[in-house]
Amino acid sequence: MTESSPSPKGVTISRGVLIGGGVVLFVLVIGVAVLVGIMIGGKDAPAAEPSNVPTTSSEPVVAEPKAIQPAPPPAEPEPETFRIGDTFTTGNVTLTIHSVEVTNSIATTDGSPLTPDSGGQLLLIKSTYSNSKTQADLSCGNTDLYIQVFDTEEREMAPVFETASIPGNPGCNDHLLQDTPHEWNFAFQSVAGALPLAISVTETEQWLDPVWVDIQQ
Repeated sequence: MTESSPSPKGVTISRGVLIGGGVVLFVLVIGVAVLVGIMIGGKDAPAAEPSNVPTTSSEPVVAEPKAIQPAPPPAEPEPETFRIGDTFTTGNVTLTIHSVEVTNSIATTDGSPLTPDSGGQLLLIKSTYSNSKTQADLSCGNTDLYIQVFDTEEREMAPVFETASIPGNPGCNDHLLQDTPHEWNFAFQSVAGALPLAISVTETEQWLDPVWVDIQQ
């Protein structure tokens, strides 16, 4: 027979019921404590990173530079070539080459012809010259031009400086006024049999690019 304890109001509760109720209460207290711990721990715990998010490296990613192709150099313009009879201007000088003659002698105003050295020949060039700035001395002074003559083997001919005695030329120290065209005949010497190819005319005040005149015959 189970013992009973008297209640304050005279209600009799068995000892077994009291023990069972205590056990249930203890279990409830433990459960509540565990639940509170889980809730608190869930707030503080760091969220797990999604597995599909790539991780970043601490080293910076440097893009490889693209190779830059250098631009091709601009093509040099082809120099304009004139022919016998053409008029051209370089710097302050306007010039027209009228004729080129290969000869063994050139008549002069003093009666003694010009002749080449032994084994050579002469080249008589007839032109018209004008200068827009300088009082040119065509026979014995400054013409503002540096003239070269080449044969078909690209050999340079030698200038003949006795131009004052060539018919048609002004006298020595006879200055030509600006913008006044005048006949100008000058000569070069080459080896015998050489064929004339071209005349190079370079302006000497600014040393511009040479102008070429084709004199092939």
